[in-house]
Amino acid sequence: MIPHTRPSEMLTRDAVHELVDRVVAAAGRHDVEAVVSCLTSRGLVLSLPGRVLRGPREVGDWYRGLTRRHSLRCRLVSPPEVRLTSPLHAECRADVALSSHRRGRAGATDSAPRPRTLRLFLSTVLQQGGARIRTCAMEPLPGSVAASGTAP
Repeated sequence: MIPHTRPSEMLTRDAVHELVDRVVAAAGRHDVEAVVSCLTSRGLVLSLPGRVLRGPREVGDWYRGLTRRHSLRCRLVSPPEVRLTSPLHAECRADVALSSHRRGRAGATDSAPRPRTLRLFLSTVLQQGGARIRTCAMEPLPGSVAASGTAP
């Protein structure tokens, strides 16, 4: 334990697993505020193929726009792999199945689902008593449809 760090102020594997579960569930519900609540308030970087977003506001604006254009479904493929790197930090890898439909007029979907599996690489930090995502990079797994920063 590092000096001045009590056990209650330490990041745990369970806390990171719960964080990943929360953010994937919130993304599947299109709950922008719940997604943003899983992100760190400082130093946030989301690296998408072809695009980098910085800060919770930019990520929230991007996700809000994305969910206006696409109906998304996502779920974890398997439990996340977590490596604690310090009492306050952890790295995580998680595979997420994602499918999307492009929305037509009046919110109806007008295309066949586009399924893909993305691998998320997360850097997490203990902030305000809970685990938060500091960085997230994602890449499509081999055999999956290529992802982009503008559409799922």
